Amino acid sequence: MGFASRICRIVKEPPGDAIQLPAYETVRNDKKAFTSMFFTFYENSDPVTAHPLVQKHGDRWLLQHPSQFPLSREELDSIYSLKYERNAHPSCAAEGEVRCAGYNPFFTDNSQGLLWRM
Repeated sequence: MGFASRICRIVKEPPGDAIQLPAYETVRNDKKAFTSMFFTFYENSDPVTAHPLVQKHGDRWLLQHPSQFPLSREELDSIYSLKYERNAHPSCAAEGEVRCAGYNPFFTDNSQGLLWRM
């Protein structure tokens, strides 16, 4: 079972098969460079044809893996059948108080949209 979203992480060196985007410092100040970067990003958002993307930011690289294929109905059903604690993950809580805007322990997600239970 894969993730249904793109995953980014910081790396020290870019992998050889990744497409290099213009550095953050370049696209921050240059609208044409930003537009070109966005077009490359857009072209690589399809899970069938996408390549990993890297962008230099200071002395490190941001690596973005290609999108995963959408989950099947059976995979989604297995995820939604899990018992959720409706609380922050213990690994997050171990780092201290978990604070986020609008956190609601009664919030549930649905593939049709968002539902609020009161």
